[in-house]
Amino acid sequence: MELSERKVLELPFQMMQLKEWKVLSETLSDISFFNLLYGISQVDMHKYWYTIETESAIKLSIQNHDKIVCRLNFDDDSDQKYAINFGDFLNERKLFAQSQIYFDKLAVFFQDNVDFDNLELILNKILVNYEQMRNVNAAFQTC
Repeated sequence: MELSERKVLELPFQMMQLKEWKVLSETLSDISFFNLLYGISQVDMHKYWYTIETESAIKLSIQNHDKIVCRLNFDDDSDQKYAINFGDFLNERKLFAQSQIYFDKLAVFFQDNVDFDNLELILNKILVNYEQMRNVNAAFQTC
């Protein structure tokens, strides 16, 4: 299926209206679809996952996206950007442990492929992520 901006915006909305949670989660987990929707509307991506998680037993998980690193063709700079965006999306959802796993996998991928520019970017994101996790843990300890 060729993805247009209209399809990317309309399809998840219709699935949500029909309460097709499994199909919606699988659609949002497809990296091509994710890339387009996240690029068009980060708010919608968060809204759909929030709705899926509150209306069904399905949860956003790194397991849904384990194969993303393997499926991406990193010859294209936009694929690298979107791979990194997915980790940022997990962070925005406060899924720090899952984003850490994801960023760690990207770091290994970039190191194995001698892509030191992206490796440096990922390592910086890992440091920021650790800081965010430490702040969250500190906040819980003061309660």
